[in-house]
Amino acid sequence: MLYERSLRHWLNHTSFNAGPYNGPTRAALVRPDGTLTPLDLTDSWGTRAILNTEHGAIAEVTQIPATGEWGGTAMNPANRNLLYSTGSTAQEAAYAVLVLLYTSEADAARMAREPAYRAQRLLERMDWYSHMSDDHSVWAAGERDSRDLRAALDELPVPEAREVWATYAPTDTTCPV
Repeated sequence: MLYERSLRHWLNHTSFNAGPYNGPTRAALVRPDGTLTPLDLTDSWGTRAILNTEHGAIAEVTQIPATGEWGGTAMNPANRNLLYSTGSTAQEAAYAVLVLLYTSEADAARMAREPAYRAQRLLERMDWYSHMSDDHSVWAAGERDSRDLRAALDELPVPEAREVWATYAPTDTTCPV
């Protein structure tokens, strides 16, 4: 899934006439087969025209001005997390971000099929202190993750749920099932 917000941000919030532009100038949209559609970010109208068409892109790569390195970005459709990669060329960064995207999609499919694997992955990435956060979004994410974890554990037989909990949760916590 293409994360167009970063490209649109540069186009909408950068004044090319207000002084020297120091942001990225070269980018490309990445299609599922790995082909690239080049973008010249200094041509804001041309780039907008491409973004407003049905381009079929699932990722984008951008050249980092300071280093010349290329960075790739895609959004994981399963959990809407951003995936990042880098490479010395646009094609290398595109390939790396596509590998990350397809790997994360396979992982999401496995999580949907296997409750024990889903519980394991949720336990591995659980923020155990989100309930203490002053930031409501962090607290809300922790509550959502706790509900998802409880649902995954409820799908398992109690002995298996406790075994997964004992293996992946901190030792000072108690299994909710």
